[in-house]
Amino acid sequence: MPRMIPSHPDADCAASERRVFDRLEHALPSHWTVLHSRTIVIPATPKNGTSTCEIDFLVIDPARGLLALEVKGGGVRRDSDDLWYSIDAAGDAHKIQNPQKQVARNTYALREWLRHQPAFANVFLPIVWGVVLPDVKLTGDLGPELPRALVIDQHDLQDAASAIDRVFTHSSDGSDRPVLDAARLRQLVHLLAPTMNLVPLLGERIADDEARLVRMTAEQNGIFNFLGSVPRLQIEGPAGSGKTLVAMERARREAAAGKRVLFLCFNNLLAEWLRNKAALATGGGADLTILTFHDLAKRQAKQAGIPFAVPDDWRQKQAFWENEAPDLLTRAVEGMPEVRWESVVVDEGQDFREYWWLAIEKLLASPADKASLWVFHDPNQDIYGAAALESLKMQHATLPVNCRNTARIAQHAFAEVGLEPKLAPDAPDGLPVETIRCADESAMKDAVRTALHRLTQEQKLDPSRITILTATSADKSILKNTTLANLKLVDWPARNRNEVGYCSLQRFKGLESDAVILCEIDRTRSNATPKHLYVAQSRAKHVLVVAEYGRE
Repeated sequence: MPRMIPSHPDADCAASERRVFDRLEHALPSHWTVLHSRTIVIPATPKNGTSTCEIDFLVIDPARGLLALEVKGGGVRRDSDDLWYSIDAAGDAHKIQNPQKQVARNTYALREWLRHQPAFANVFLPIVWGVVLPDVKLTGDLGPELPRALVIDQHDLQDAASAIDRVFTHSSDGSDRPVLDAARLRQLVHLLAPTMNLVPLLGERIADDEARLVRMTAEQNGIFNFLGSVPRLQIEGPAGSGKTLVAMERARREAAAGKRVLFLCFNNLLAEWLRNKAALATGGGADLTILTFHDLAKRQAKQAGIPFAVPDDWRQKQAFWENEAPDLLTRAVEGMPEVRWESVVVDEGQDFREYWWLAIEKLLASPADKASLWVFHDPNQDIYGAAALESLKMQHATLPVNCRNTARIAQHAFAEVGLEPKLAPDAPDGLPVETIRCADESAMKDAVRTALHRLTQEQKLDPSRITILTATSADKSILKNTTLANLKLVDWPARNRNEVGYCSLQRFKGLESDAVILCEIDRTRSNATPKHLYVAQSRAKHVLVVAEYGRE
């Protein structure tokens, strides 16, 4: 059985060609190649414009060369005016091209096309032709230009190998020199039926999608237009709805109005990133302080002269940060009445324990009705089991529209917690989310390596736009201090071109990245709950690869 290209005829292929395809596939030797339905574009010349030739079948015998076959189904008639007709099942005649002239012209065009291919410019390569009439039986020649030896009829197809051999022999020049060795054959087949993987530059695809993502939606603007003067406001929104964006805009506007502003969040990386953004936006001149809640507690305790000793034992340390640190902050604030803020903005409010708000309330300047407190939160991102915000007496607003993620990423992430995202009308679909099952740690490393190689080497995405998130801690990750796809994995953010940043999903909460490879997920563990995965997956703006343990 020869190599058939394509392996099956097209769905809209004529029935007569399907029959020929089947006979050639079952009759010819395995070292031959048969190409079906080839179209070749012939470049323009000073005398002629661009033209095309279509060859129904191209049979390649490495020992003898190429045979172009023209197939004419149905009955065939040729009249005295040298006009040719195909006769259908109803007996109706349809004018067709002279099959001999047609196949000879296409054979000449193929020969000229190959002559202009560098690999075959000086290669001896016989190309002959024949005609197949699969629905009729012949008794003789079809004219001096179409002898019987070059025509394969219905009877001949019963032994297609002998019929093809007869056509080759009739057209042979008698030479027995080999025509195509294995390397030349591969070159020829690649020219006539190239295999390729044309991948668009991912950076350009991301730029196109980014332009369509809404960064300040109507709902976001409405917060300022209609609720900007509300002193105590609780704003709820899902991942990607722009809570941090709006929170920082609130802090900026309050600082620009000459107020002393405090911006609080939970994650250290987010606080650092926001400080850098604020410094660039304001030049560092505004009275805007950006800290995590725990950094604020440590700073204020130090200023008040209150010891702030963090235990070494991890259990005691966790209890200290949850219980003692807010108490120390309260004592420090009460001991320094001059340290107050006229505007406090809290992001990641779902991570703040209920009793932390007692200390935050004391941070507000007097009189209380003049100071403002805005809190931004998403209950579905509460991965630490913090209490809800019902104890705060505040007005409520919502930011319902996801404007960070492409539609496919948003839908995939929100599904983890049983939600359907509300998307902007022109939100791009984006690339499909890739999910990978890994049987063990070795397979997990391979999955991350493969994803990195594809994104950076094949799709040419800058490594700085990729973040690797692990469901475990960065110190316990199998990726710690590793190099994958010629890239060194370093604590986020990466600073050099040969590095890519990696981070635990908990530390990265509140941040975002163009591409995220989320790995080391074990859904049986407490660090990979649906809320954890919702948080982590929604960090990805345009590309998301999810690798988790388990078998398909």
